[in-house]
Amino acid sequence: MSREASLIAKTNSELYLVQARDVIKPQFNRGEYPFIFPGACSLFGGTIEDHESGEEGFRREMSEELPGLTFPSLEYRLYDFNTQLNQVYGRINDAYHGNLPAFLGFGLNDLIPQEALGKTNRGKKLTYRDWLAGVQEYHLYVGDIKQEDLNDIKLGEGSRILWLPEEAARALVMVPQDKLALLDEFAMKKYQS
Repeated sequence: MSREASLIAKTNSELYLVQARDVIKPQFNRGEYPFIFPGACSLFGGTIEDHESGEEGFRREMSEELPGLTFPSLEYRLYDFNTQLNQVYGRINDAYHGNLPAFLGFGLNDLIPQEALGKTNRGKKLTYRDWLAGVQEYHLYVGDIKQEDLNDIKLGEGSRILWLPEEAARALVMVPQDKLALLDEFAMKKYQS
C-alpha cells in the first residue's frame, strides 16, 4: 500500500498548477522506465517516506519540487482509495452526469499498459482499480496561489510548470490518483455552486 501527498494549487482566475513530466529519457529503452506513467502530467507531490507523517511528506516533497514556495493556507483532504474508491468515483461521476470514464481516459477495470507500471509492477496484470486500491493514504492539500509566486522557482523535478483552465486539466493524461483527486476537486466545486 502506498502513502502519497499532493498539491492542487489554483489561481483566483481558476488556472490549475500541473507538473509536466519528462517523456524522453534517452538513457532508457522503450518500456524500461523505472517510474510510473512516463510522460503523463501529475500534481506536484510524491511518496511519503515510512518515518514521515502526511504533512511532513508533503512539506518535504514541496521543498524538493517547488523549493521556496510558501502557502498562506491550505485545505486538507485524506483519501483512502482502498476503501473510498467507489464513493469518490460515484461523486465525480454524478457531477459529470455519468461521463467520468471519458474524462479519466480509462475504465476502472481496464488493464494498465505494462509500460506505464514502472519497474516494480511490470509483468503484473493490474487494473486501474487494483492500482488505486493500493493507494491507502493520499494526503491532498488544496490552496490558492499567484502565478507570479513561481516566477523565481527553479523546479527540483519535472520538466516544467503548466497553468491550465479546468477544461484542459480535465482532458489530461495523468497518474490515476492525481486525476481522480483533481476531478473530485472540480466535482466538489460543482456541488457547492
